[in-house]
Amino acid sequence: MSVVSTKRSSAEGNEVRTTRTAKIWEDEFGIIHAKILQGAELILKDAIENLDAMDKLRRNKSILLLSDMRLATSSSKEHRDYFALPRAAKAISVGAMLVKSPITKIMGNMFINFTKPPYLVKLFTSEKDAMAWLKTFLKNE
Repeated sequence: MSVVSTKRSSAEGNEVRTTRTAKIWEDEFGIIHAKILQGAELILKDAIENLDAMDKLRRNKSILLLSDMRLATSSSKEHRDYFALPRAAKAISVGAMLVKSPITKIMGNMFINFTKPPYLVKLFTSEKDAMAWLKTFLKNE
């Protein structure tokens, strides 16, 4: 099994899936958060493991994703490429990527400009702005 652990957050009651490189959960709006852990060096195995964790939360629906890359150290080409494959395109409809350092900005720009994911992705330095943008894609039910 690829997911390292599953637990409930005591503050929010949301299920949190923890992989080797990320904590992944769904918030009260239905947005999936993937917070990359401090110093993570993302490789293909991590892309597969993190998408597996998202799949368990998304319940066969296409998701809005907030990917917090601010603490990541690196992202391999294979890792970035995996998130442009049909499996990721089926899972993710829109993605907001949080970046902070020059290295995470480079990773984000490489993903958008060279990998060219088949879904809309935008870089942000503010979590508040990223969430506001993602919320514009929520369907009124």
